[in-house]
Amino acid sequence: MTQVREDELLGALLRDGNAESGPDAATTQRAHAQVHSAWIATVAVRRRQRSLVAAMIGAGLVLSVTVLWNVREAFTGNVATVQLTSADIATGDDREARPTGAELELGRKSSIETDSSGGAALRLRDGAHLRLDQESSLRLHSPRKIELVAGGLYFDSSAQAPTIAKAASGDTTANSEVDPLKSPKVSVQTRFATLYNLGTRYEARVSDSSLEVAVRQGKVVVELRNGETIVVRAGELIVLQDDGSLSKRSVAAFAQRWQWTQPLAPPFATEARSLGEFLDWIEHELGLTVRLQTQNEVRNILLRGDLVWSDAANAIAPTLRLCGLEAKQVGGVLLVSDRGELR
Repeated sequence: MTQVREDELLGALLRDGNAESGPDAATTQRAHAQVHSAWIATVAVRRRQRSLVAAMIGAGLVLSVTVLWNVREAFTGNVATVQLTSADIATGDDREARPTGAELELGRKSSIETDSSGGAALRLRDGAHLRLDQESSLRLHSPRKIELVAGGLYFDSSAQAPTIAKAASGDTTANSEVDPLKSPKVSVQTRFATLYNLGTRYEARVSDSSLEVAVRQGKVVVELRNGETIVVRAGELIVLQDDGSLSKRSVAAFAQRWQWTQPLAPPFATEARSLGEFLDWIEHELGLTVRLQTQNEVRNILLRGDLVWSDAANAIAPTLRLCGLEAKQVGGVLLVSDRGELR
């Protein structure tokens, strides 16, 4: 992993998050020239679009609002994809309810709300994975700027399926810190503070009177309303009250606090996957450290069957049983042994 000083990373993040301030005169002049050229090109495109619309209307064709929205999104690009829901969700200004399991694309300035029956999972265009708790509200300003209006959000900048290469290497450090230079950088705005991720898995929760930030892996930079910044590290939970008071306490990666995220986790398909990949997924989703106590190398065992697990906790026992293994959790450690050898 590339070693980078923390203050350099924080400075880069905050510069990205406040890009509107401070260009010099030369930069401003170049920007004006570029904007003018872009404006000329945009005007030409819009004239052609207006001519096309007029021609279609003249031919007796009716353009619906939905079609016009889709045309606009083709130019601006999508920000996120809703991949999984466990409840009806409302998106956009029309507050239209979307059925459970629906997959849809969300553009800039979209919003999404969940009701009391469940949450939603989203994949941002740059790869970060979001899980929105029940009775929560989120606005998508751009692929790298979102706003948590209310409720709970779980942010995972490394939500990628474990690789075969990693399983074959025997690497069991799925909980090792993600390279902050390679993880997607996304600012999460709230009315209390703005959050910036550094190779992170964390939860943010907004209520009427407070903001809670719990970090499971990596670090989160919290920029307060007065411009002050603090860093929240893995295993820490801060509570920022509306009056500006701040408290901090510890939170384990395997704590009950994270359980609500499980039904919204990316599923694990066993076909052509190794036991090592499965164990990496267990570590990632449950915040556990897997410790092998077996006589043989078992990570390269190919899993049998064509199963898709969405609940990591309930997948452990049956999957290990098919491999002649069993497991026992002791605190934050999952001990894996040959069947009949656990004590």
